[in-house]
Amino acid sequence: MKFCIVTLGCKVNQYESQSLRESLLRLGYGESQSPETADVAVVNTCCVTGESERKCRNAVHRLRRKAPQALIAVCGCLATVNGRSLEQAGADIVWKGHDKQKLVPAIHHRLAAKETEAEAAFITGFDERTRAYVKIEDGCRNFCTYCIIPYARGRIVSREEEQICREVEELVRRGYRELVITGIEIASYGADNGKELGGLLQKLDALEGDFRLRLGSLEPSFVTPAFAKTLGALKKLCPHIHLSLQSGSDAVLRAMNRKYDTQRYGQAAALLRQAMPGCELTTDLIVGFPGESEAHFQESLAFAEKMEFLQIHIFPYSPRKGTPAAEMDGQVAPQVKKQRAARAAEMAQRCREQRLAARVGTRAEMICEADGCGFTREYLPVRTEESLSPGEVVQVLFTGTDGKFLLAKRVEKQASDA
Repeated sequence: MKFCIVTLGCKVNQYESQSLRESLLRLGYGESQSPETADVAVVNTCCVTGESERKCRNAVHRLRRKAPQALIAVCGCLATVNGRSLEQAGADIVWKGHDKQKLVPAIHHRLAAKETEAEAAFITGFDERTRAYVKIEDGCRNFCTYCIIPYARGRIVSREEEQICREVEELVRRGYRELVITGIEIASYGADNGKELGGLLQKLDALEGDFRLRLGSLEPSFVTPAFAKTLGALKKLCPHIHLSLQSGSDAVLRAMNRKYDTQRYGQAAALLRQAMPGCELTTDLIVGFPGESEAHFQESLAFAEKMEFLQIHIFPYSPRKGTPAAEMDGQVAPQVKKQRAARAAEMAQRCREQRLAARVGTRAEMICEADGCGFTREYLPVRTEESLSPGEVVQVLFTGTDGKFLLAKRVEKQASDA
């Protein structure tokens, strides 16, 4: 029996798909690179926006056309929230539970006519990647008015520290040099078992091996002086934080039910930059949220530019059925959202160019990913003059920038870099 897996959505979905993949491999299934030769196709779905839902349904449609003989099993957020639409698209199994590992026995039962228990979720690698994701928790309790994920993912469920540490040790043993700590809302780690994110990071930092730790998205309200101090003391943690913004207008943040305002956000950014010298910040920005006026939008742009982000992911607001924001008055016209997204993109590019230009003439360590391109610890994108092997770690001198990448040449490691 052969399987293939299609993953849509976030890093947590990528992690969970890898866990499903390894469970199927342990049961003796072979992996197919093409759905046409697969006996079972698993689609791990996303529903964070209406567009995400459409892509998931289309993915099931395409699989059904390409592989009419295959068993199509779907899981993930859309399966939980609107599994009926996936059944109509051609899915044979719609797994609505939050524990995706239980999907494996369901698949095996359908294909092998007997039940089995898959091993506990635990991954050992990511194919053709120089970094690996490590999921530490599931669920979210924030209930932002635009987001369906708390309803799809449910309550906070944290993994045990010992299991996470063992997984990191195995990934490092297999050669991964950068591990991204991810989850649906990683700041909530330990809310269900008395642990906390700072303590987990200290244990991971103390593990043996030459590897980087990189954090997924953080909520600004979670960044206190004590937490920032903890981060600053970690030797393996990369000085790069994705600090979620969503809007730079206090009025819009209140409508979104975010747990901070721009003043609190600015304090969090300052704490992180003080604790981790050279720290770069990236973020998300939603434009065209219901009730966002031109004045609100201008406030948002001005605040985002003031924060000097290295990278901004820009999203025109997409109404999601089942969320409070979808029923709010003041829905912004699609053309206005499109125009605002374009203006925000121009601002984001200016910020990026400024952050990159400020690094020209300095040195850093980079991990190559492909074709001589890679990232530094600060998440600076680098393109070198020579071809480097994926996973190779080198010292580089930044000689210029093309607006997207820092241009660099390989140099010898200095004694001060050791």
